[in-house]
Amino acid sequence: GQWSHIATSIARVGATNSAVVSMFVNGKQVYKNIHSYTAVVDNLFPSSFSIGGNCCNNITSGIIDDVGLFSAPLIASEVQQLYALGAAEHGLAVK
Repeated sequence: GQWSHIATSIARVGATNSAVVSMFVNGKQVYKNIHSYTAVVDNLFPSSFSIGGNCCNNITSGIIDDVGLFSAPLIASEVQQLYALGAAEHGLAVK
């Protein structure tokens, strides 16, 4: 199989009802958009929180070897650093 690092960061925009959602794959940003903060929270954390699956039994095909939840949104350079650490742990060169 192939190892991949996947990260999502959600940053609330001040006191507004907006949030910036950023997604990264292997240290590269693949998505960034502003959404309603309420919609983000309701969709990501409905009544329970799961990793590797969701409420509809859509389950990730693969092994999840490391999970991190942070008290503040990560910026791109922090995600890149986490990717580099994970890649090194798995003996992979950073792309």
